[in-house]
Amino acid sequence: MSELKELFDMVTNKTEPNVDAWHEQERRQRKRTVGRRAAAFTAAAAIAVGAIVAALLAHGRGEGQPMQSSPPPAVFSASASLVAVDVATGAQAQVLSDIASFRPAVSPDGMQIAFVRTVEGKEQLFVANIDGTDPQQLTGLKGQPGCGCGAFDPTWSPDGEQLAYSGTNVFGNQGIYVMTIATGEVDLLTHEIGDAFEVTPDWAPGGRQIAYAGGSWQEEPPGSGQIYAIPVKGSRSASLLADQAGAVDPSWDPTGSSIVYTANVKGGTALFTTSINNTQPPRRLTDGADDGSPTWSPDGTRIAFVRGTDIAILTVATGAVQTFGTGGDPEWSADGTALYVWQS
Repeated sequence: MSELKELFDMVTNKTEPNVDAWHEQERRQRKRTVGRRAAAFTAAAAIAVGAIVAALLAHGRGEGQPMQSSPPPAVFSASASLVAVDVATGAQAQVLSDIASFRPAVSPDGMQIAFVRTVEGKEQLFVANIDGTDPQQLTGLKGQPGCGCGAFDPTWSPDGEQLAYSGTNVFGNQGIYVMTIATGEVDLLTHEIGDAFEVTPDWAPGGRQIAYAGGSWQEEPPGSGQIYAIPVKGSRSASLLADQAGAVDPSWDPTGSSIVYTANVKGGTALFTTSINNTQPPRRLTDGADDGSPTWSPDGTRIAFVRGTDIAILTVATGAVQTFGTGGDPEWSADGTALYVWQS
């Protein structure tokens, strides 16, 4: 990856960022805070809709004009930088600034990276060259269908032609959407009704399915509890892969035969893995109580994740864990030599 090597060659300060305790706690709790705040605004939006309906019933609407939708729920995230970390040396190079603190996604050919940036108070998807040049906004554009109320957690299709993501509608629900990049066409995969939050999608290596977490916005974190796989085409019947408190952040192994995910344990969270055919019960992978955001390496030998505020790598064969530097939501480069993380 010549572009990444050039970035590392330009780095002059290779020390870990000096992040105070408040920012460290903020980084670790980002997803939970976002969900809680979104949930609060969901409830407020529902109350506002009820008030509007009541007023219309009481006073009538002689003008015959359509009822206005309530304002979409607000979503909050701290401004951060996207940083490339060399796995062998720990050297860091900033790729992008002013991004939102959600997982990025590297394209299958390693040439582009999708990420989240705040636009007019809403998180939206962008894509840029792998070195951060030429960023282009994909969601929340004028004239696009839907409300543009927020898009998060992108994941590329294996052919590089589509992105799946978790998107918010005007009622505050989050569902899984698929965008065809060349045309901008958007398709809703999941039901997105009731108090549903459907989050953290990950596209299967074969391209036929997408895994995601689903649950009520009242769960902790919101949208957690079950891991599903849903076909991209044909029947939209989702299969349950895991059912554990706090289950979220699924990531397929390169063979498409199993997933790793985060779930609650006594005192915090840990990583688990389960086979797609559910022939064996979920197996706990880590002994830490503050582990999350796992992602399988391209060769299937390692799993990157976050332990507390540190980036960590688990060697699957031995169970050994290496930690280095701080960051959130790691994403592997296409060749497995680097991790892309956000830093406050």
